[in-house]
Amino acid sequence: MVGLIILIQLRILRYAYMKLGVSPGMALVLLFGSLVGSYFNIPVTILPGPPVRSGQIVDFFGMQYVRATREFMARHGSRLNVAAR
Repeated sequence: MVGLIILIQLRILRYAYMKLGVSPGMALVLLFGSLVGSYFNIPVTILPGPPVRSGQIVDFFGMQYVRATREFMARHGSRLNVAAR
């Protein structure tokens, strides 16, 4: 069953690349490049988040937790994946 699914996926990829006019060798290079490029992330921006206070009791899915004793500003980073299409 798994082999059948893999064969179907490969035929779909082959059909898509043939419609785009890409040769089978170039399609393999593109797939490999996409695999290698997915390892690299380029930082785009860092967005400041709300201040996080320690010692507060936080409800999370019905459980109560005490935050760590350290205070810091939360930051959220936005990254661009090299292999993103």
